[in-house]
Amino acid sequence: MDKIFINGKVLPREKAAISPFDRGFSYGDGVFETIGVFSGVPFLLEKHLQRMFLGLKLLEIKFPLSREQFISTVFKFLREMKVADGVLKIIVSRGESERGLLPARDLEPTVLMSLSPLPARDFKPIKTAFLSVPVLPPKLVIGQIKTLNQLPQVLAAKECQKKGIVEGIRLTIEGYLAEGSMANLFWVKNGVLKTPEKNLVLPGIARELILQLARIADIPVSEGKYPVEEIYGATEIFFTNSVRGIIPVGQLDQRELHDYSVTKRLWALYEAYLEKYIAENRGEG
Repeated sequence: MDKIFINGKVLPREKAAISPFDRGFSYGDGVFETIGVFSGVPFLLEKHLQRMFLGLKLLEIKFPLSREQFISTVFKFLREMKVADGVLKIIVSRGESERGLLPARDLEPTVLMSLSPLPARDFKPIKTAFLSVPVLPPKLVIGQIKTLNQLPQVLAAKECQKKGIVEGIRLTIEGYLAEGSMANLFWVKNGVLKTPEKNLVLPGIARELILQLARIADIPVSEGKYPVEEIYGATEIFFTNSVRGIIPVGQLDQRELHDYSVTKRLWALYEAYLEKYIAENRGEG
């Protein structure tokens, strides 16, 4: 994991560099995706690239490759790195431009890929608490896609660190339940799996899969606009993201949770889906 892909070349980390005038550095002008790699296979790569290309379209950034061409590029990089398991981060910025908010025309985007170690993915319940950093209104473009400007998430992560927790619960500006600093939020109440509706959060790739698996397994699902009080009656709470999968919660504030029946069922379904996906996509690209 000591090399970086940058604009078509794979270079040692110490030799990889971008221009100080790159708009990704100057303005956070670009998008990114973070993808779990298991047995050499980037999990749900096509879903991540679908969101990435949507972001590029919304930001009007011209990408030099088709989705199929870029998939081949990703697999070629992974083969060259010879890493079985890891975290793949893809960054696309608008490119290099002189000072000023308005970018020059026909810029060549900067494309960067890197790998880092895969964190533990065991069923270990965490503590959580409410955070003060709100979620951006979903009608804003930057609330719909993963842009390089992640300051709200950075502030939320720092607040988690101060509270001594791995992940916390963020609210919308109106005070409705939303998501974590790096994950989507789920809970179980009266046997129903609940999660904030899609237009209140960044719709995560793992979130989409969990909802799909729950419906296949006939687990009742409800997406909605929920006040804070709603989650205090939950018997189970968990977070999801593409790298960690399901992150179970064992304590919310001072209240301990001991029921993981639905969470463990979804965990097993998620892991089975992951294994099937790896088997079907090994050797692709």
